[in-house]
Amino acid sequence: MMNMRREAVAFLLLIGCFALSGCATSGKGGQASLSERTFAPKAQASAKGDQEIAPAKGLRLARLLREQGRFEGALSIYSRLDERGKLSPLEKLEYASVASLVQPPRETLNLFVNAQSAIEAKSRGVSDADRAVLHTGLGRAYMSLGQAGPAEQNLRKALALSPKDVAAMNALGVLLDAGGEHKEAQVMLEKASEGAPADARIINNLALSYVASGDMEKAEMLFNRAKSLSDSTSIKLNLAFTMYMRKQKERARDELLALMRPSQAEGFMTSFGQMQQRINKGATSMPMEMMLAANKLVEIQPPTDAPSEPIIGEIRESREVSSYDGPATQTPVRRVALDENDLP
Repeated sequence: MMNMRREAVAFLLLIGCFALSGCATSGKGGQASLSERTFAPKAQASAKGDQEIAPAKGLRLARLLREQGRFEGALSIYSRLDERGKLSPLEKLEYASVASLVQPPRETLNLFVNAQSAIEAKSRGVSDADRAVLHTGLGRAYMSLGQAGPAEQNLRKALALSPKDVAAMNALGVLLDAGGEHKEAQVMLEKASEGAPADARIINNLALSYVASGDMEKAEMLFNRAKSLSDSTSIKLNLAFTMYMRKQKERARDELLALMRPSQAEGFMTSFGQMQQRINKGATSMPMEMMLAANKLVEIQPPTDAPSEPIIGEIRESREVSSYDGPATQTPVRRVALDENDLP
């Protein structure tokens, strides 16, 4: 009996906005035991010395786990140290930044706000690079909550402090695009792509901006470029949709048939057609269509001769952006688009 593997898939979704640093995490078991060994009280502690040393040891362990990509383990340690009041202002920023690698941005807002308060109280010793990280984190968090004003304000502050910050450029590009500022968004996303030319997620965001502005030829070129760099299901679905909108229905169907069973491919073709009809009749616009789909679940069923298992996908809009540490691997969270908005 085939096991079901669940993966988030969101068509026309801004996949590049989710995990530009990659959220590679390993199993919790080993990390939890390390955390417990670090923080479990010792029955016979001669106490004061152990209490003073533990935070330093814990911080070293958290940073080691972070460097190994074991972000959830590191997060657990930072959390416990923070609860005990053992983190300095910059260490609070470390904590928030690690949290941004494993949690949705909206869940990290309080951490970044706390870090900001601590850093503002510390008048010296905070570099522009650290402040840029802070404002990027705040911008992403406000963005995920739909608070465009403070999101843009913080992202622009981040870029003023660090003009080549790829995460801030990508986030601001997505934010501008969502607000209909497609030209400015495209300039920003082009700059982000220049900073990380092998990151397919940024290219996907740029392609989606061209979809929103109606330049399907440019969008298809970019989706093909992204596809050459990533095996993302979402990119392939976005490419199929773009082909359909360019009146290349057979190519779109072939792209879908490589991913799913014929019956499901025809369902997607029908959805594409319905989107096109609504746009042609003036009932909606392309940007509106890209904002309609939310909280949908779609199960992508691979072709019967494919060895892979079904993919369960959540269709929902997202404008969240993670921090960036260079071209990165993604966790198996894939995003695609359907007939109702899916926009990392």
